Amino acid sequence: MPAESRLILTGAESFPEGLAGRWLDERMSWDIVVDRQGRISEIIHSMGRVTVRPGEITKVPLIKGGEGMMRPGEWVLQYDAESREMLVSIDIDSMRFQVGAQIVEGSCRDVLYGTVSEDGRTWVANWNTYPKYFVTTEEFGHKELPMDEHLQDMGVITFKRAPEEDK
Repeated sequence: MPAESRLILTGAESFPEGLAGRWLDERMSWDIVVDRQGRISEIIHSMGRVTVRPGEITKVPLIKGGEGMMRPGEWVLQYDAESREMLVSIDIDSMRFQVGAQIVEGSCRDVLYGTVSEDGRTWVANWNTYPKYFVTTEEFGHKELPMDEHLQDMGVITFKRAPEEDK
Protein backbone atom coordinates (compact mmCIF):
# COMPACT_ATOMS: atom_id res chain seq x y z
CA MET A 1 0.00 0.00 0.00
CA PRO A 2 1.48 3.37 -0.94
CA ALA A 3 2.20 5.87 1.81
CA GLU A 4 -0.50 8.42 2.36
CA SER A 5 -1.43 11.46 4.36
CA ARG A 6 -4.71 11.50 6.21
CA LEU A 7 -6.73 13.80 8.44
CA ILE A 8 -8.61 13.02 11.65
CA LEU A 9 -10.98 15.77 12.85
CA THR A 10 -12.75 16.16 16.18
CA GLY A 11 -15.45 18.78 16.66
CA ALA A 12 -15.41 20.07 13.07
CA GLU A 13 -16.86 19.08 9.71
CA SER A 14 -13.81 20.28 7.79
CA PHE A 15 -10.26 21.40 8.43
CA PRO A 16 -10.03 25.12 9.26
CA GLU A 17 -8.85 26.85 6.08
CA GLY A 18 -6.83 29.32 8.17
CA LEU A 19 -4.55 26.52 9.36
CA ALA A 20 -3.60 25.40 5.84
CA GLY A 21 -0.19 26.46 4.65
CA ARG A 22 3.48 26.12 5.51
CA TRP A 23 4.40 25.60 9.18
CA LEU A 24 8.06 26.42 9.87
CA ASP A 25 10.29 25.70 12.85
CA GLU A 26 13.63 27.48 12.59
CA ARG A 27 15.36 25.82 15.55
CA MET A 28 15.14 22.21 14.34
CA SER A 29 14.53 22.95 10.63
CA TRP A 30 11.11 21.32 10.39
CA ASP A 31 8.88 22.49 7.53
CA ILE A 32 5.39 21.01 7.24
CA VAL A 33 2.97 21.94 4.44
CA VAL A 34 -0.73 21.30 5.09
CA ASP A 35 -3.19 21.53 2.20
CA ARG A 36 -6.70 23.00 2.46
CA GLN A 37 -8.16 19.53 3.13
CA GLY A 38 -5.88 19.15 6.17
CA ARG A 39 -3.52 16.62 4.60
CA ILE A 40 0.24 16.95 4.87
CA SER A 41 1.44 17.46 1.30
CA GLU A 42 5.18 17.75 2.01
CA ILE A 43 7.71 18.12 4.77
CA ILE A 44 11.31 18.96 5.28
CA HIS A 45 12.35 16.47 7.93
CA SER A 46 14.92 17.50 10.51
CA MET A 47 17.05 14.56 9.33
CA GLY A 48 18.16 14.94 5.74
CA ARG A 49 16.73 18.45 5.38
CA VAL A 50 15.24 17.82 1.94
CA THR A 51 11.64 17.97 0.73
CA VAL A 52 9.77 14.68 1.21
CA ARG A 53 6.27 14.01 -0.15
CA PRO A 54 3.84 11.21 0.69
CA GLY A 55 4.22 8.19 -1.56
CA GLU A 56 7.49 9.41 -3.12
CA ILE A 57 10.99 8.13 -2.49
CA THR A 58 13.33 11.09 -2.04
CA LYS A 59 16.99 10.94 -3.07
CA VAL A 60 19.43 13.00 -1.03
CA PRO A 61 22.86 14.03 -2.39
CA LEU A 62 25.53 13.86 0.32
CA ILE A 63 29.11 15.06 0.69
CA LYS A 64 31.95 13.17 -0.99
CA GLY A 65 29.61 11.67 -3.60
CA GLY A 66 27.47 9.95 -1.01
CA GLU A 67 23.79 9.22 -1.46
CA GLY A 68 20.77 9.18 0.77
CA MET A 69 17.20 7.99 0.42
CA MET A 70 14.03 8.56 2.44
CA ARG A 71 10.82 6.54 1.90
CA PRO A 72 7.82 7.96 3.76
CA GLY A 73 5.19 5.88 5.50
CA GLU A 74 1.82 7.08 6.73
CA TRP A 75 1.44 10.72 7.77
CA VAL A 76 -1.45 11.78 10.00
CA LEU A 77 -2.75 15.17 11.07
CA GLN A 78 -5.28 15.19 13.92
CA TYR A 79 -7.06 18.38 14.87
CA ASP A 80 -9.49 19.06 17.73
CA ALA A 81 -11.46 22.22 16.94
CA GLU A 82 -12.60 22.83 20.51
CA SER A 83 -9.17 22.67 22.18
CA ARG A 84 -7.19 23.75 19.07
CA GLU A 85 -4.90 20.78 19.72
CA MET A 86 -3.04 19.60 16.64
CA LEU A 87 -1.04 16.39 16.36
CA VAL A 88 1.16 15.49 13.41
CA SER A 89 2.62 11.99 13.10
CA ILE A 90 5.27 11.43 10.43
CA ASP A 91 6.49 7.92 9.66
CA ILE A 92 9.62 7.46 7.60
CA ASP A 93 9.44 3.76 6.76
CA SER A 94 13.04 3.62 5.63
CA MET A 95 16.02 5.87 5.22
CA ARG A 96 19.56 5.19 4.14
CA PHE A 97 22.52 7.55 4.03
CA GLN A 98 25.83 6.30 2.63
CA VAL A 99 29.17 8.04 2.26
CA GLY A 100 31.84 5.61 1.14
CA ALA A 101 31.62 2.48 3.30
CA GLN A 102 29.82 4.36 6.10
CA ILE A 103 26.06 3.70 6.19
CA VAL A 104 23.30 4.90 8.51
CA GLU A 105 19.90 3.38 7.85
CA GLY A 106 16.64 2.66 9.58
CA SER A 107 13.21 4.10 10.21
CA CYS A 108 11.54 6.57 12.54
CA ARG A 109 8.26 8.01 13.70
CA ASP A 110 8.08 11.64 14.77
CA VAL A 111 5.09 12.91 16.72
CA LEU A 112 4.50 16.64 17.17
CA TYR A 113 1.56 17.71 19.33
CA GLY A 114 0.39 20.90 20.96
CA THR A 115 -1.98 23.85 20.85
CA VAL A 116 -2.44 26.19 17.90
CA SER A 117 -2.76 29.86 18.89
CA GLU A 118 -6.17 31.52 18.65
CA ASP A 119 -5.04 33.53 15.62
CA GLY A 120 -3.82 30.32 13.87
CA ARG A 121 -0.31 31.64 13.31
CA THR A 122 1.69 29.77 15.97
CA TRP A 123 1.76 26.12 17.01
CA VAL A 124 3.76 25.25 20.12
CA ALA A 125 4.42 21.51 19.83
CA ASN A 126 6.03 18.82 21.92
CA TRP A 127 8.26 16.64 19.75
CA ASN A 128 8.78 12.95 20.41
CA THR A 129 10.81 10.74 18.12
CA TYR A 130 10.90 6.94 17.92
CA PRO A 131 13.90 5.95 15.78
CA LYS A 132 15.37 2.58 14.91
CA TYR A 133 18.76 3.18 13.32
CA PHE A 134 21.59 0.92 12.22
CA VAL A 135 25.12 1.86 11.33
CA THR A 136 27.55 -0.02 9.11
CA THR A 137 31.27 0.74 9.16
CA GLU A 138 34.34 -1.13 7.96
CA GLU A 139 35.67 -1.29 11.50
CA PHE A 140 32.54 -2.42 13.39
CA GLY A 141 30.31 -4.02 10.78
CA HIS A 142 26.50 -3.67 10.98
CA LYS A 143 25.17 -2.61 14.41
CA GLU A 144 21.92 -1.22 15.79
CA LEU A 145 22.41 2.18 17.37
CA PRO A 146 21.25 2.11 20.99
CA MET A 147 18.56 4.66 21.79
CA ASP A 148 17.90 5.96 25.28
CA GLU A 149 14.14 6.07 26.01
CA HIS A 150 14.63 9.43 27.74
CA LEU A 151 16.01 10.93 24.53
CA GLN A 152 12.77 10.29 22.65
CA ASP A 153 11.45 13.55 24.09
CA MET A 154 13.06 16.17 21.87
CA GLY A 155 11.46 19.06 23.76
CA VAL A 156 9.12 21.83 22.74
CA ILE A 157 9.44 23.59 19.41
CA THR A 158 7.51 26.54 18.03
CA PHE A 159 6.10 26.54 14.52
CA LYS A 160 5.07 29.71 12.73
CA ARG A 161 2.63 29.58 9.84
CA ALA A 162 4.13 31.33 6.82
CA PRO A 163 2.29 34.31 5.31
CA GLU A 164 -0.55 33.57 2.86
CA GLU A 165 1.53 34.20 -0.25
CA ASP A 166 3.83 31.31 0.71
CA LYS A 167 1.03 28.68 0.72
